[in-house]
Amino acid sequence: MGTATNAALALFGAADPYFRAENVHSGLSSGEGLAAAFATDDATGAGEAAGKSGKSPRLLPEGDCRLLALETEWASVMARMKREGNTLGALLRQAWEGGNLSTLNVTARMAARSHLGIVAHITPKEFSAKVSAADLAGGTYNRFLPVAVAQSKHFPTDPDPALMEELAASLSARLTRAGGFDALGFTPAAHVAWQRLQVEFNGHLGADGPVEEFISRAAANCVRIAALYAALDRTDHITPDHMTAAAALVRYSIDSARAIVDNATNDKATALDQVHRRRRTHRPQPRRDPLRALQAQRQSRRDHRPARQAYRRRADHPHRQAPRRRTTRPGQGGLHRHLNAVYAVTRLGPDQHKRRTPNRVVRG
Repeated sequence: MGTATNAALALFGAADPYFRAENVHSGLSSGEGLAAAFATDDATGAGEAAGKSGKSPRLLPEGDCRLLALETEWASVMARMKREGNTLGALLRQAWEGGNLSTLNVTARMAARSHLGIVAHITPKEFSAKVSAADLAGGTYNRFLPVAVAQSKHFPTDPDPALMEELAASLSARLTRAGGFDALGFTPAAHVAWQRLQVEFNGHLGADGPVEEFISRAAANCVRIAALYAALDRTDHITPDHMTAAAALVRYSIDSARAIVDNATNDKATALDQVHRRRRTHRPQPRRDPLRALQAQRQSRRDHRPARQAYRRRADHPHRQAPRRRTTRPGQGGLHRHLNAVYAVTRLGPDQHKRRTPNRVVRG
Protein backbone atom coordinates (compact mmCIF):
# COMPACT_ATOMS: atom_id res chain seq x y z
CA MET A 1 0.00 0.00 0.00
CA GLY A 2 2.84 2.38 0.72
CA THR A 3 4.33 2.07 -2.76
CA ALA A 4 0.98 2.76 -4.44
CA THR A 5 0.38 5.73 -2.16
CA ASN A 6 3.74 7.22 -3.01
CA ALA A 7 2.98 6.92 -6.73
CA ALA A 8 -0.36 8.69 -6.27
CA LEU A 9 1.21 11.40 -4.11
CA ALA A 10 3.88 11.99 -6.73
CA LEU A 11 1.19 12.61 -9.35
CA PHE A 12 -0.81 14.75 -6.94
CA GLY A 13 2.26 16.75 -6.00
CA ALA A 14 2.97 17.49 -9.65
CA ALA A 15 -0.63 18.63 -10.16
CA ASP A 16 -0.85 20.80 -7.00
CA PRO A 17 2.57 21.16 -5.34
CA TYR A 18 1.41 23.73 -2.75
CA PHE A 19 -1.38 21.52 -1.41
CA ARG A 20 0.94 18.53 -1.32
CA ALA A 21 3.54 20.44 0.69
CA GLU A 22 1.30 22.36 3.13
CA ASN A 23 -2.00 20.49 3.48
CA VAL A 24 -0.96 16.82 3.64
CA HIS A 25 0.09 15.77 7.15
CA SER A 26 0.10 12.74 9.42
CA GLY A 27 0.13 12.07 13.15
CA LEU A 28 -3.48 12.17 14.38
CA SER A 29 -3.27 11.91 18.13
CA SER A 30 -6.01 13.77 20.00
CA GLY A 31 -9.15 15.76 19.40
CA GLU A 32 -7.55 18.92 20.71
CA GLY A 33 -4.65 18.56 18.29
CA LEU A 34 -7.05 18.08 15.37
CA ALA A 35 -9.05 21.15 16.36
CA ALA A 36 -5.84 23.19 16.65
CA ALA A 37 -5.02 22.35 13.02
CA PHE A 38 -8.16 24.20 11.90
CA ALA A 39 -7.95 27.00 14.49
CA THR A 40 -8.57 30.49 13.08
CA ASP A 41 -8.40 32.65 16.23
CA ASP A 42 -6.08 35.65 16.55
CA ALA A 43 -3.35 33.73 18.33
CA THR A 44 -2.66 31.28 15.53
CA GLY A 45 -0.07 33.35 13.72
CA ALA A 46 3.47 32.15 13.45
CA GLY A 47 6.60 33.56 14.97
CA GLU A 48 6.62 36.20 17.70
CA ALA A 49 2.84 36.54 17.99
CA ALA A 50 2.48 32.86 18.66
CA GLY A 51 5.27 32.91 21.24
CA LYS A 52 3.70 35.77 23.20
CA SER A 53 0.29 34.11 23.35
CA GLY A 54 1.72 30.79 24.43
CA LYS A 55 -0.11 28.93 21.66
CA SER A 56 1.47 26.95 18.85
CA PRO A 57 1.36 28.26 15.29
CA ARG A 58 -1.34 27.08 12.93
CA LEU A 59 -0.56 23.90 11.03
CA LEU A 60 -2.38 24.82 7.83
CA PRO A 61 -1.84 27.93 5.69
CA GLU A 62 -3.64 31.03 6.83
CA GLY A 63 -7.27 31.01 5.74
CA ASP A 64 -7.10 27.45 4.48
CA CYS A 65 -9.30 24.82 6.17
CA ARG A 66 -8.35 21.79 4.07
CA LEU A 67 -6.40 18.92 5.63
CA LEU A 68 -5.53 15.53 4.16
CA ALA A 69 -4.40 13.21 6.96
CA LEU A 70 -2.25 10.41 5.59
CA GLU A 71 -1.96 7.63 8.18
CA THR A 72 -0.03 4.63 6.89
CA GLU A 73 -0.17 3.00 10.36
CA TRP A 74 -3.80 3.36 11.37
CA ALA A 75 -3.41 0.70 14.04
CA SER A 76 -1.41 3.16 16.15
CA VAL A 77 -4.15 5.78 15.77
CA MET A 78 -6.74 3.24 16.90
CA ALA A 79 -4.63 2.56 19.98
CA ARG A 80 -4.51 6.28 20.79
CA MET A 81 -8.27 6.67 20.41
CA LYS A 82 -8.81 3.97 23.05
CA ARG A 83 -6.97 5.93 25.71
CA GLU A 84 -9.10 7.28 28.49
CA GLY A 85 -10.15 10.87 27.87
CA ASN A 86 -9.13 10.89 24.21
CA THR A 87 -11.66 12.84 22.10
CA LEU A 88 -10.23 12.09 18.66
CA GLY A 89 -13.07 9.73 17.74
CA ALA A 90 -15.71 12.31 18.64
CA LEU A 91 -13.91 15.02 16.64
CA LEU A 92 -13.63 12.71 13.62
CA ARG A 93 -17.38 12.10 13.68
CA GLN A 94 -17.96 15.82 13.96
CA ALA A 95 -15.52 16.61 11.15
CA TRP A 96 -17.35 14.21 8.81
CA GLU A 97 -20.32 16.54 9.08
CA GLY A 98 -18.09 19.54 8.27
CA GLY A 99 -19.07 21.10 11.55
CA ASN A 100 -17.49 23.35 14.12
CA LEU A 101 -14.44 21.77 15.76
CA SER A 102 -13.90 24.52 18.32
CA THR A 103 -12.85 23.41 21.79
CA LEU A 104 -13.92 24.81 25.15
CA ASN A 105 -11.11 23.53 27.36
CA VAL A 106 -8.35 25.54 29.02
CA THR A 107 -6.54 26.10 25.72
CA ALA A 108 -9.71 26.87 23.78
CA ARG A 109 -9.32 27.23 20.01
CA MET A 110 -11.73 28.58 17.43
CA ALA A 111 -12.18 26.19 14.47
CA ALA A 112 -15.49 27.11 12.88
CA ARG A 113 -14.72 25.53 9.51
CA SER A 114 -13.07 22.23 8.67
CA HIS A 115 -12.62 20.09 5.60
CA LEU A 116 -10.89 16.85 6.56
CA GLY A 117 -9.95 13.86 4.46
CA ILE A 118 -8.25 10.75 5.83
CA VAL A 119 -6.34 8.06 3.94
CA ALA A 120 -5.67 5.23 6.39
CA HIS A 121 -3.80 1.97 5.84
CA ILE A 122 -4.30 -1.13 7.96
CA THR A 123 -4.32 -4.86 7.34
CA PRO A 124 -7.59 -6.78 7.81
CA LYS A 125 -6.15 -8.88 10.64
CA GLU A 126 -4.94 -5.81 12.51
CA PHE A 127 -8.28 -4.06 12.13
CA SER A 128 -10.21 -7.14 13.25
CA ALA A 129 -7.95 -7.53 16.28
CA LYS A 130 -8.17 -3.90 17.41
CA VAL A 131 -11.73 -2.87 16.56
CA SER A 132 -14.46 -3.61 19.07
CA ALA A 133 -18.23 -3.78 18.90
CA ALA A 134 -18.42 -0.45 20.76
CA ASP A 135 -16.24 1.20 18.11
CA LEU A 136 -18.53 0.01 15.32
CA ALA A 137 -21.69 0.93 17.20
CA GLY A 138 -20.31 4.37 18.11
CA GLY A 139 -20.44 5.51 14.48
CA THR A 140 -16.78 6.36 13.89
CA TYR A 141 -16.02 3.70 11.29
CA ASN A 142 -19.27 3.92 9.35
CA ARG A 143 -18.00 7.34 8.24
CA PHE A 144 -15.04 5.63 6.57
CA LEU A 145 -15.14 3.90 3.21
CA PRO A 146 -13.33 0.55 3.58
CA VAL A 147 -11.67 -0.64 0.39
CA ALA A 148 -9.79 -3.94 0.22
CA VAL A 149 -6.72 -3.58 -1.98
CA ALA A 150 -3.96 -5.90 -3.14
CA GLN A 151 -1.08 -5.62 -5.57
CA SER A 152 -2.20 -6.64 -9.06
CA LYS A 153 0.83 -5.66 -11.13
CA HIS A 154 4.48 -4.74 -10.82
CA PHE A 155 5.43 -1.08 -10.74
CA PRO A 156 7.91 0.12 -13.33
CA THR A 157 11.37 1.05 -12.13
CA ASP A 158 11.05 4.61 -13.40
CA PRO A 159 7.69 6.11 -14.41
CA ASP A 160 7.44 7.65 -17.83
CA PRO A 161 8.13 11.40 -17.36
CA ALA A 162 6.02 12.36 -20.35
CA LEU A 163 3.05 10.35 -19.09
CA MET A 164 3.36 11.79 -15.57
CA GLU A 165 3.51 15.31 -16.95
CA GLU A 166 0.43 14.74 -19.10
CA LEU A 167 -1.59 13.25 -16.24
CA ALA A 168 -0.50 15.97 -13.83
CA ALA A 169 -1.48 18.73 -16.26
CA SER A 170 -4.91 17.16 -16.80
CA LEU A 171 -5.51 16.75 -13.06
CA SER A 172 -4.38 20.31 -12.34
CA ALA A 173 -6.80 21.73 -14.92
CA ARG A 174 -9.67 19.69 -13.50
CA LEU A 175 -8.91 20.78 -9.91
CA THR A 176 -8.76 24.41 -10.96
CA ARG A 177 -12.11 24.14 -12.74
CA ALA A 178 -13.73 22.34 -9.80
CA GLY A 179 -12.48 25.01 -7.39
CA GLY A 180 -14.76 27.56 -9.04
CA PHE A 181 -17.97 25.61 -8.47
CA ASP A 182 -20.51 26.45 -5.80
CA ALA A 183 -23.02 23.83 -4.67
CA LEU A 184 -23.42 20.88 -7.00
CA GLY A 185 -26.86 19.61 -8.05
CA PHE A 186 -28.51 16.62 -9.70
CA THR A 187 -29.83 16.28 -13.19
CA PRO A 188 -33.42 14.94 -13.30
CA ALA A 189 -32.25 11.50 -14.39
CA ALA A 190 -29.53 11.44 -11.73
CA HIS A 191 -32.09 12.38 -9.09
CA VAL A 192 -34.19 9.31 -10.04
CA ALA A 193 -31.07 7.13 -9.96
CA TRP A 194 -30.19 8.54 -6.55
CA GLN A 195 -33.61 7.63 -5.17
CA ARG A 196 -33.22 4.06 -6.38
CA LEU A 197 -29.74 3.79 -4.88
CA GLN A 198 -31.03 5.03 -1.53
CA VAL A 199 -33.52 2.15 -1.49
CA GLU A 200 -30.67 -0.27 -2.23
CA PHE A 201 -28.13 1.06 0.25
CA ASN A 202 -30.61 1.79 3.04
CA GLY A 203 -32.25 -1.63 2.84
CA HIS A 204 -30.03 -2.94 5.65
CA LEU A 205 -30.99 -0.14 8.07
CA GLY A 206 -32.60 -1.48 11.21
CA ALA A 207 -30.66 -4.72 11.13
CA ASP A 208 -28.41 -5.53 14.06
CA GLY A 209 -24.93 -6.74 13.20
CA PRO A 210 -21.32 -5.58 12.81
CA VAL A 211 -21.55 -5.39 9.00
CA GLU A 212 -24.74 -3.31 9.09
CA GLU A 213 -23.14 -0.92 11.58
CA PHE A 214 -20.06 -0.64 9.36
CA ILE A 215 -21.98 0.28 6.19
CA SER A 216 -24.85 2.28 7.65
CA ARG A 217 -23.70 5.46 5.83
CA ALA A 218 -23.20 3.85 2.42
CA ALA A 219 -25.86 6.04 0.79
CA ALA A 220 -24.31 9.27 2.06
CA ASN A 221 -20.86 8.16 0.92
CA CYS A 222 -22.27 7.33 -2.50
CA VAL A 223 -23.55 10.84 -3.17
CA ARG A 224 -20.29 12.37 -1.96
CA ILE A 225 -18.26 10.20 -4.32
CA ALA A 226 -20.61 11.05 -7.17
CA ALA A 227 -20.07 14.75 -6.44
CA LEU A 228 -16.30 14.24 -6.63
CA TYR A 229 -16.65 12.47 -9.96
CA ALA A 230 -18.78 15.31 -11.30
CA ALA A 231 -16.34 17.98 -10.12
CA LEU A 232 -13.39 16.18 -11.69
CA ASP A 233 -15.48 15.83 -14.85
CA ARG A 234 -15.67 19.66 -14.98
CA THR A 235 -19.40 19.91 -14.40
CA ASP A 236 -21.48 21.16 -11.51
CA HIS A 237 -24.32 18.69 -12.13
CA ILE A 238 -24.25 15.07 -11.07
CA THR A 239 -25.32 12.80 -13.92
CA PRO A 240 -26.52 9.16 -13.92
CA ASP A 241 -23.04 8.09 -15.08
CA HIS A 242 -21.51 9.65 -11.98
CA MET A 243 -24.08 7.90 -9.78
CA THR A 244 -23.42 4.56 -11.48
CA ALA A 245 -19.66 4.85 -11.00
CA ALA A 246 -20.04 5.93 -7.37
CA ALA A 247 -22.49 3.09 -6.65
CA ALA A 248 -20.02 0.56 -8.06
CA LEU A 249 -17.33 1.78 -5.67
CA VAL A 250 -19.72 1.74 -2.71
CA ARG A 251 -20.82 -1.82 -3.52
CA TYR A 252 -17.19 -2.87 -3.56
CA SER A 253 -16.72 -1.11 -0.23
CA ILE A 254 -19.68 -3.01 1.25
CA ASP A 255 -18.18 -6.29 0.04
CA SER A 256 -14.87 -5.27 1.60
CA ALA A 257 -16.57 -4.60 4.94
CA ARG A 258 -18.33 -7.96 4.84
CA ALA A 259 -15.05 -9.71 4.06
CA ILE A 260 -13.31 -8.01 6.99
CA VAL A 261 -16.06 -8.84 9.48
CA ASP A 262 -16.57 -12.39 8.17
CA ASN A 263 -12.84 -13.12 8.32
CA ALA A 264 -12.72 -11.92 11.90
CA THR A 265 -15.68 -14.15 12.82
CA ASN A 266 -14.24 -17.14 10.97
CA ASP A 267 -10.83 -16.66 12.61
CA LYS A 268 -12.43 -16.67 16.06
CA ALA A 269 -14.56 -19.71 15.18
CA THR A 270 -11.54 -21.51 13.76
CA ALA A 271 -9.57 -20.81 16.92
CA LEU A 272 -12.39 -22.15 19.08
CA ASP A 273 -12.67 -25.24 16.89
CA GLN A 274 -8.96 -25.84 17.22
CA VAL A 275 -9.19 -25.55 21.00
CA HIS A 276 -12.10 -28.00 21.18
CA ARG A 277 -10.41 -30.39 18.76
CA ARG A 278 -7.21 -30.30 20.78
CA ARG A 279 -9.13 -31.00 23.98
CA ARG A 280 -10.90 -33.96 22.39
CA THR A 281 -7.66 -35.37 20.96
CA HIS A 282 -5.59 -34.95 24.10
CA ARG A 283 -8.31 -35.74 26.61
CA PRO A 284 -6.68 -37.26 29.74
CA GLN A 285 -7.57 -40.91 30.24
CA PRO A 286 -9.10 -41.88 33.62
CA ARG A 287 -7.04 -44.11 35.92
CA ARG A 288 -8.15 -47.76 35.91
CA ASP A 289 -8.98 -49.52 39.18
CA PRO A 290 -7.39 -53.03 39.14
CA LEU A 291 -10.13 -54.50 41.33
CA ARG A 292 -12.90 -53.16 39.11
CA ALA A 293 -11.10 -54.37 36.01
CA LEU A 294 -10.86 -57.86 37.44
CA GLN A 295 -14.51 -57.85 38.42
CA ALA A 296 -15.51 -56.70 34.94
CA GLN A 297 -13.40 -59.45 33.36
CA ARG A 298 -15.05 -62.11 35.53
CA GLN A 299 -18.50 -60.77 34.82
CA SER A 300 -17.77 -60.89 31.10
CA ARG A 301 -16.74 -64.52 31.38
CA ARG A 302 -19.91 -65.39 33.29
CA ASP A 303 -22.03 -63.59 30.69
CA HIS A 304 -20.44 -65.48 27.81
CA ARG A 305 -20.29 -68.91 29.52
CA PRO A 306 -23.67 -70.17 28.19
CA ALA A 307 -22.70 -69.24 24.66
CA ARG A 308 -19.37 -71.05 24.94
CA GLN A 309 -20.99 -74.16 26.32
CA ALA A 310 -23.59 -74.24 23.56
CA TYR A 311 -20.86 -73.83 20.96
CA ARG A 312 -18.88 -76.76 22.37
CA ARG A 313 -21.95 -79.04 22.27
CA ARG A 314 -22.49 -78.52 18.57
CA ALA A 315 -22.23 -81.77 16.54
CA ASP A 316 -19.64 -80.31 14.16
CA HIS A 317 -17.38 -78.98 16.91
CA PRO A 318 -13.92 -80.67 16.73
CA HIS A 319 -13.70 -80.97 20.51
CA ARG A 320 -17.32 -81.75 21.18
CA GLN A 321 -18.11 -82.56 24.81
CA ALA A 322 -20.92 -84.90 25.65
CA PRO A 323 -23.46 -83.71 28.15
CA ARG A 324 -22.57 -84.61 31.71
CA ARG A 325 -24.45 -87.46 33.36
CA ARG A 326 -26.04 -87.05 36.70
CA THR A 327 -24.34 -89.37 39.19
CA THR A 328 -26.57 -88.58 42.09
CA ARG A 329 -30.19 -88.08 42.76
CA PRO A 330 -31.47 -85.08 44.60
CA GLY A 331 -30.79 -85.41 48.29
CA GLN A 332 -28.10 -88.13 47.94
CA GLY A 333 -25.18 -86.18 46.59
CA GLY A 334 -22.75 -86.34 49.52
CA LEU A 335 -23.08 -90.04 50.55
CA HIS A 336 -23.31 -91.40 46.99
CA ARG A 337 -20.24 -89.50 45.88
CA HIS A 338 -18.23 -90.81 48.85
CA LEU A 339 -19.24 -94.45 48.20
CA ASN A 340 -18.42 -94.14 44.52
CA ALA A 341 -14.92 -92.86 45.34
CA VAL A 342 -14.29 -95.76 47.76
CA TYR A 343 -15.42 -98.26 45.11
CA ALA A 344 -13.02 -96.81 42.57
CA VAL A 345 -10.03 -97.03 44.90
CA THR A 346 -10.86 -100.64 45.84
CA ARG A 347 -11.24 -101.76 42.24
CA LEU A 348 -8.04 -100.11 40.94
CA GLY A 349 -5.91 -101.16 43.82
CA PRO A 350 -3.89 -99.20 46.33
CA ASP A 351 -1.13 -98.32 43.84
CA GLN A 352 -3.29 -97.10 40.97
CA HIS A 353 -5.62 -94.64 42.70
CA LYS A 354 -3.10 -91.83 42.21
CA ARG A 355 -3.46 -92.02 38.44
CA ARG A 356 -7.24 -91.99 38.56
CA THR A 357 -8.52 -89.91 41.37
CA PRO A 358 -12.00 -90.22 42.85
CA ASN A 359 -12.86 -86.80 41.45
CA ARG A 360 -12.24 -87.94 37.90
CA VAL A 361 -14.32 -91.02 38.51
CA VAL A 362 -17.20 -88.89 39.74
CA ARG A 363 -16.93 -86.59 36.75
CA GLY A 364 -16.84 -89.47 34.27
